[in-house]
Amino acid sequence: KKLMEAVEKRFGRNAATRKTQRNLLKQQYENFTAPRSEMLDQTFDRL
Repeated sequence: KKLMEAVEKRFGRNAATRKTQRNLLKQQYENFTAPRSEMLDQTFDRL
């Protein structure tokens, strides 16, 4: 959240900041995805 606030303060809320925010959200989401065949313990072990 603080990173996005700094980016918006520096560049304003334009297409570049929206793209940056979208990319950050994608990265955070990817950290929490797991294949259906994977057990929860296996997912946590990978993190």
